[in-house]
Amino acid sequence: MRGSQEPWTSSVPATFYLARHGETPEDVPGNEKITGWRDVPLNAQGRLNAKRAGQFLKRKGITHILSSTSERAAQTADFIAKETGLKVVESDRFRSWNMGAMQGMDVEAAKPFLTYFEKNPDCKPPNGEKFNTFYNRFKDAFYGVVSYVRRFPASRPVVVTHSQGMDIISWFLKGIEPGKTLEFGEGIPPGGVMEVNIDDTGKISTRKLRVN
Repeated sequence: MRGSQEPWTSSVPATFYLARHGETPEDVPGNEKITGWRDVPLNAQGRLNAKRAGQFLKRKGITHILSSTSERAAQTADFIAKETGLKVVESDRFRSWNMGAMQGMDVEAAKPFLTYFEKNPDCKPPNGEKFNTFYNRFKDAFYGVVSYVRRFPASRPVVVTHSQGMDIISWFLKGIEPGKTLEFGEGIPPGGVMEVNIDDTGKISTRKLRVN
């Protein structure tokens, strides 16, 4: 036994990945919209993004594929599955923020409303979910994967998700609570991959990887 260490933890470094879904028609510059929980499929570029992400992640030795249940994420996960031969497990905990009535709006037109609900995280957008609800849902899901890879450090899962979730991970690691404006995208392009590393002390760090 290792003193008082929790039985599920490991002092062995561990790694997992997050992948943003491929491009959709609503991600194209000049036509960017708030997609949220609306089901919008990948476009031709998005399918190429997903295939390349799958090829890249295969070289990284991924062992599991977890995915948001949104159509664009599930399609991306299926492309990764075809490249790796792995099965996909879907969970709605990895979905993006449900922005309700703002969904379908042009991004620029929606920004003032988004900012209001981000800075007032206990206010619920019409037909949507509170920003706090999204924050806590994704935080629990993220740390669930952290707990898993600490228990099974030989595993290398990938989570196929959305830019909002990937952006907010830095908040978790820095202890930032809701109440500020979230910068969507923050350098994570469609089909982009983030590596999450956990060192032998349990410290978590992230880095954005170049997908060729």
